[in-house]
Amino acid sequence: LLFELTMNKKESLKSILILDDDQEFRALLKSLLLKSFPDVEIHEYDPIEKGEPEDNFDWNVFDVLILDHYLCIHGLTGLELFQKHQNSPGFPPTIMLTGAGNEGRDIRAFKSGFKDYIRKDDLNAEVLSEAINKAYEEHHIKENSQYELQVAAKQIQEDRLKLEKDVANVNSKLQKVEEEKHMQQEALA
Repeated sequence: LLFELTMNKKESLKSILILDDDQEFRALLKSLLLKSFPDVEIHEYDPIEKGEPEDNFDWNVFDVLILDHYLCIHGLTGLELFQKHQNSPGFPPTIMLTGAGNEGRDIRAFKSGFKDYIRKDDLNAEVLSEAINKAYEEHHIKENSQYELQVAAKQIQEDRLKLEKDVANVNSKLQKVEEEKHMQQEALA
């Protein structure tokens, strides 16, 4: 029953974080996002003003992160920031944006775990919306699969313990039967 509830429960996108150093570009992204996701909270993070997010930054409140490659933070790119924080609790699926992409960077981004990589030249509401929906869905499928595996592993453990108990009970009864049989044979002899 829990498995069925998990499979039928569809989470809805609630919150997107834009982490980009360009205020005008963040405003453009926000307007594109509001066209496709009017009921979603759009949050902006300015790395020039706030610096790098701290280690205790609460990533969990965001369903998707849109991350610029070039952040204007001395010695830190979006890829490096992602690699540093991607294992933080609740880190959201991430889409990287870049003004000047190259094939090597594309490959590194995907190998690092980005859900998508979009050049700013190619950006429009449809491309962005598709990337966000895909990233969000894949993330929830993965989360649900991990949860279902945990539930299944727990059920297997419970079933194994029950079987072991049943086997012990059967062995105990067989031992009693053998003892009674042995006693009857001694009584006859």
